[in-house]
Amino acid sequence: MTAIRQGIRELTRTGGAPVTVPVQVVSRTRITSGFDRVVVEGPGLDQYAGPRPADAFKLMIPAQGHAHVEPPVPGPDGMPQWPEGTAVPVLRAFTVRYFDAEARRLTFDVAVHDHGAAAQWLGRVNPGEQVVLTGMRREFWVGDGVVHHLLVADASALPAAAAILESLGDEVAVTAIVQAAAEDDHALLPDRPGAAIHRIVGPAGAGPDCALVEAVSRTAPHPGRTQAWIAAEADAVRAVRRLVRTELGVAADDLHASAYWKSGMSSDTRDATLLTVYRAAMADGVDLTDPAAVADLELGESVS
Repeated sequence: MTAIRQGIRELTRTGGAPVTVPVQVVSRTRITSGFDRVVVEGPGLDQYAGPRPADAFKLMIPAQGHAHVEPPVPGPDGMPQWPEGTAVPVLRAFTVRYFDAEARRLTFDVAVHDHGAAAQWLGRVNPGEQVVLTGMRREFWVGDGVVHHLLVADASALPAAAAILESLGDEVAVTAIVQAAAEDDHALLPDRPGAAIHRIVGPAGAGPDCALVEAVSRTAPHPGRTQAWIAAEADAVRAVRRLVRTELGVAADDLHASAYWKSGMSSDTRDATLLTVYRAAMADGVDLTDPAAVADLELGESVS
């Protein structure tokens, strides 16, 4: 039977070429105290084939002092690079919340911060401005025979958890453990009768002792086949992944874990570090279409 690990690997291998296209900002709207909703559109989004829940992409934001973004070109190893002398844009990761293929419009939610490149861009962006979107990284698949879904997400992954929760049918049980900075941010989660949603309010925690890990440690195993999806700070994800495997009995192939950020490391530094890690892994023959291998690399663990 196909599990989430094999499903994502197959989507990554066969889901079409990566999309790197210019898009125009249509609107930006404050939807909760902690999130803005942004809509972009462009004819190039015709290339976005087979949308899936929680598809991830990166937005290329103009570098400070520049009005436009130059898209990258593939390097000798297939990884993106910018020609010498080109202003390298700021890259930030987001999750597709909605996609209208006919209108070629894509909607995503952005956490509101008082600092950082994404916050500065949000503060000045106007409808009609152009940025570049590149993706997609597949983040979700429903495994055959799964009767229970466990979703564990901090505020950085709240839009992805919302997209996944909305996609799941009523025939499966769902337990969601979700942290948000403010109570009203939990409004991003759709209503789903029968779902057990454990809401944590407070700043996103890091490490094995944070509130998200503690909540998972108090979760009882489900008697049926469980699929787990985890996304949060890297050290917290490492701890949750261990709990889910050892205490909740979730099979390795039924588990998908993503480190959305790393405490003490800026997004730019982490991206540069991971790019070096990915290049070394490719040279060693690691299969980067395998989400478990990618998770191990992101979490600094030996590739299994």
